Amino acid sequence: MEKKKIHAHAAILGGGSFGTALAIHLDENVQVKVWEFLSDQVKVMQETRFCPLLPNAKIPQKIVISNDMNDVVPGAKFVLMVTPSHTVVRTLENALNFIEKDAIVVLCSKGLDKATDGFISDEIQKRWKGGFAVVCGPTHAEEVSEAKQTIAVVASKDRSVRAKVADLFKTPHFHIEESDDVIGVQLCSSLKNCYAIWMGILDGLDQGDNTKAMLSTFALREMKRVATALGASADTVDGPAGVGDFIVTCLSQHSRNRFLGEQLGKGKSLKDALAEMKMIAEGVTADEILTKILKKKNIKAPFIESLDLILEGKKKPKDAFDDAVKCYLDSNQDR
Repeated sequence: MEKKKIHAHAAILGGGSFGTALAIHLDENVQVKVWEFLSDQVKVMQETRFCPLLPNAKIPQKIVISNDMNDVVPGAKFVLMVTPSHTVVRTLENALNFIEKDAIVVLCSKGLDKATDGFISDEIQKRWKGGFAVVCGPTHAEEVSEAKQTIAVVASKDRSVRAKVADLFKTPHFHIEESDDVIGVQLCSSLKNCYAIWMGILDGLDQGDNTKAMLSTFALREMKRVATALGASADTVDGPAGVGDFIVTCLSQHSRNRFLGEQLGKGKSLKDALAEMKMIAEGVTADEILTKILKKKNIKAPFIESLDLILEGKKKPKDAFDDAVKCYLDSNQDR
């Protein structure tokens, strides 16, 4: 049975690779309008119907693309935040005057808020008192735009909001699980980016599958311990937003965090490695913020802490990895 279209449009704030992929995906269910900050990129997308950061995905003609929020946000029943994590709050503040009171704001950006060393959801909900949800999971833009089988999690404290957002996203090839663990899905989406850098480092160091399996074992244990200590549900870590996103980000050819780690493992500095990238590796900022949070809460996380030393240029990748592994091997011997 063909799915009925929702009688409202969805506004996507952020016309990068994931924003474009979501626009193409949601076009199956609802009218879509996209706002992008970079005017030159908007012009290219309007004229070619391709996003420079997602060059193999054709943008349907009926999708509106604009650099003016007044063309995109008014009348939207769903406002999706899909900008880089460090610009989400500022983008929302600029959009507030245009957002309808009954709209639902949906955070689709993965990361933490650098200005406050906290959760982006907290900063959004300080400014927006209406419906709010977070969507996370193993959702590489390239594969979402190609309608490949995908699963994600929509998290909200409001059950009716979860249901509406789930209905917006669901298609025969895009599946949604619902959760009330707003903090947990954000933590998992940040932690897995850090571990993906580690996985890339092992590739750069020319380590093998055995070593990557060992990293996965220790990192997933660390993810669950850190996330639950900070208030997340263990079920969230075991689900698509946790283990699922860990797998896709650590192993995929599309993963920018894994790519960054590979360059670090080959001996490049963080500055030089980042210079080779067209898109942002959110794991760098996530690790910086998580390290601060963990120190403040006195929570031990050897791989997060060791990665911070690498990113700051204080320790070589091989030495940092060996030290983190030793912490876990020693702790197992103490059991």
